Amino acid sequence: MDESLLECDLDWFGVAPDGSLAHFATAGVGPVPVEFSGSVANYELVFDYFASLQPMSDIEVIEENLEEFANEEQRQRYLASFIAMSRKGLLSYDFKENAYILIVRPIVPMKYDLLPENIKNTLPFI
Repeated sequence: MDESLLECDLDWFGVAPDGSLAHFATAGVGPVPVEFSGSVANYELVFDYFASLQPMSDIEVIEENLEEFANEEQRQRYLASFIAMSRKGLLSYDFKENAYILIVRPIVPMKYDLLPENIKNTLPFI
């Protein structure tokens, strides 16, 4: 990750070393690469692109990375956005205890090579 990270409350996207794509939720305190924290246009371009994708994959919730919830309704509310992003083929992380932790993974991950050039040129490698 880029050394020049800022703290912001937003979701951002990146490319894993194997070419898989990832979604990161900052939980209000997580670091965000300057590609997104320094450019509203880049953030909106990438967010709108991934938000517009249709579901393409089944998912797996990483149970050992979840906190305990008071009830199933609370658990489902927490997981909803992570599941939605992961169904689009993205690894989906939350920021907890000073690190991004994998919450949900797609069975069929989306790969960097399949992205349009304008999105490829905006995503950081993590």
